[in-house]
Amino acid sequence: MIKSPTPKEIKSYEFAPAIIDSIIAGLNNKQLHYQPGDNEWSINQVIVHLADTEMFFCERMRKVIVEEKPTLQSFDQAEWAKKLIYEKQDYRLALDLLKTQRKCLASLLHLLPSSFWKRKGIRDGKEVTLYDIFTTALNHIPTHLAQIESIKSNLNFPSN
Repeated sequence: MIKSPTPKEIKSYEFAPAIIDSIIAGLNNKQLHYQPGDNEWSINQVIVHLADTEMFFCERMRKVIVEEKPTLQSFDQAEWAKKLIYEKQDYRLALDLLKTQRKCLASLLHLLPSSFWKRKGIRDGKEVTLYDIFTTALNHIPTHLAQIESIKSNLNFPSN
């Protein structure tokens, strides 16, 4: 039996970035850039990270759809955050990019025949299916939503 996402899961994947909007509503620039500790990301940095990571998820899924057992790239998220100056990037642009990437890929995923979900790529020496990559992507934003909520709970100044 081929594991494949339900239409509801694909919809959840597509619209997860919109939840970020509601969670950060009312936060000011100082709060969005507040870092709870050394080597811990601000909300701004988390959102930029989500957009960058989504580029990898999109590329991985597209390569697996098109190519036979492609090699899938990994990346060092700490190096990306540092060298791409996440703290100075605009979370609004990153969030718009994240929403667009997910909307575009979700429209493609709805079109795939079920047989495509068993297609494989190689990441870090291990075989992963299209379904595996999708579920990792599906669960990525919820993990970071919890991180954003945690940062918000540590804010000790008014939102305005």
